[in-house]
Amino acid sequence: MVVDSVSKEVITMKSNYLAPLFALGILSAVVSQAQVLMLDFGPTTTTTPANSPYGTGAGASPVWNQVQLADVAAGGLQYATGSTATGVILNLGTATTTTTLNLGTNPGTSNVLGGILNTGIYATGSVGTDAIYSGTNSVLNTTGFQVSGLAAGNYDIYITARNTSRDDATSGYGQVVKLGTSTTSGNFDYNAYSSKTLTYAGATSSTAWVENGNYLKMSITLTSGDFLNLAVYGTGGDLRGFLNSVQIVNTSTIPEPSTYALVAGATALGVIGLRRRRS
Repeated sequence: MVVDSVSKEVITMKSNYLAPLFALGILSAVVSQAQVLMLDFGPTTTTTPANSPYGTGAGASPVWNQVQLADVAAGGLQYATGSTATGVILNLGTATTTTTLNLGTNPGTSNVLGGILNTGIYATGSVGTDAIYSGTNSVLNTTGFQVSGLAAGNYDIYITARNTSRDDATSGYGQVVKLGTSTTSGNFDYNAYSSKTLTYAGATSSTAWVENGNYLKMSITLTSGDFLNLAVYGTGGDLRGFLNSVQIVNTSTIPEPSTYALVAGATALGVIGLRRRRS
């Protein structure tokens, strides 16, 4: 097959045009795989969706799933991008006198709260203000959930857990968060799970999200078919577990900085080649 000079020129120009487009296509495909599931517990629809511990990592206006006292079936949840979280199911549960979360008994109260903490990061419309919980403050009442259908990978979990209608200054109030996995669905014993505690010193409304101050970040790895389990209970002056918001971030699908650099380099080479052909 004989290729004349004009044909060669056309082929070269197409290649130079396609190089940056191909690189950008790779970046678009990689970024679109990022999975961030945002759960806003309580009756108030957030008016400040970017105001959260994970912040702008989920986008300027991420989609939150408002969860109150009912489980969410497959097809009922969305990722932060607005796409359907296909096959992902959320089952709520509670525990009282044991460390086994009963997924057959859902929390009993969904409350706007904010009676004391209602400015700064807890201003009206914040996902950190309203919550779901059960019982009275003098009796252990754990609140939690099980999520099934998540892809295998490494996850960062961002949790806000606080009764924003109480003064914490003298009660030694805190919230204990337990995080783990199971290979089967159903009730789970959270006693041996990874544990972190938020201890609140005074009823002050923060102006910024602070890890281990007003939210927790915990990490976990899921293998194929694993169930993600989380439970929260109170300590000190309030034994109830409050769930305000949870952000589940699949870090295995979020590009590393080196990935962006590689794609940017490929794009730059394509543009340089195009300019050379034009000169």
